[in-house]
Amino acid sequence: MARKKTARPAKAGPTADPKGTRVKARTVQGKPVPTHLEHAIPHRLTDQGIDEENAKGKKTPHRVSVRDRFDRQIEAREAAANGLIEPWSAPDPLAEGVARDGDPRPEMQYRYLSDTVVKRLGRDGFEPCRDTDGNLIKVANMTLARMPKALAKRRNEHYREEGNAQLRESEALLHQNQEKLIADGKAVGLAPLRPHDVLRDSRDRTRTASVGLRMHRGNSRAVEE
Repeated sequence: MARKKTARPAKAGPTADPKGTRVKARTVQGKPVPTHLEHAIPHRLTDQGIDEENAKGKKTPHRVSVRDRFDRQIEAREAAANGLIEPWSAPDPLAEGVARDGDPRPEMQYRYLSDTVVKRLGRDGFEPCRDTDGNLIKVANMTLARMPKALAKRRNEHYREEGNAQLRESEALLHQNQEKLIADGKAVGLAPLRPHDVLRDSRDRTRTASVGLRMHRGNSRAVEE
């Protein structure tokens, strides 16, 4: 008497319902859940779990990601920076933001300011821009701001001179420390190496080395300094 074959129930798991029948792979916002993350995502948070709750009359809010035109422009510029598209084909978020200015002025210099930096340091002379409806012109967590070009030029010169002064101070301190090390070294018979000083191996006097800089310019011969 032949045995009647019975279907083996599917193993219970993320791809099977409690009755053991096969179901489609779980998704979140339409994207399949990776196998290695199935154990970390509760069924109630998947699209299938939300649909089941909605079928019971219990509405579960969906999380919706909103991407506006500026977000897409920034993504396009990032793609251009990574070589995925041609640089000239990527839109300019700054130009698009300036075009939305409700009171455009050619004598103004525009830039985006980070909201986090503004809260900590202020706008530093920049004023926020608004569109024709009176809303701030924003891209992600940055706000478009402007400043008169003449004032921006003086501001840049001030910070440039401030940076140069700090650099000169650092160079003077470095030189002072070097002179102190030289003086301390002379007390114990040590001296710094100078350009073109020749060093000889104490064990093999035929082995020498010279201190200097070798530069190459195109196919020209090396020049030592």
